[in-house]
Amino acid sequence: MKFEPGPWMTTGTGIFLLGVAWLLFWLGPAFNLYEADARWAHNFAFAIILITVGIAYYRPSVSTWTISMIASFITIPTELAYWSGMTATLIEVSLLGLLLIVVAGNGS
Repeated sequence: MKFEPGPWMTTGTGIFLLGVAWLLFWLGPAFNLYEADARWAHNFAFAIILITVGIAYYRPSVSTWTISMIASFITIPTELAYWSGMTATLIEVSLLGLLLIVVAGNGS
């Protein structure tokens, strides 16, 4: 039996699903860790980065690549504690919103 992956089984799908799973984990069973110590907020930003990059994979354009590149770059200053995890999360939510506007504006 030969396995033929469908058009939605790509690297982008894996990245997107990993982001969704990571976000669900931190909103669910691990949320009490964030409540006890807000320094865990960077995990929300990282999940949103993965979701952003996964969505950008399906709409290849200079705009989506640029937004996902900026979103990915924010990983480094966040890991170095250059800014708080909540600041990184707010920046990532803004970039995800911008990406969704760009993707919706490009049509199907």
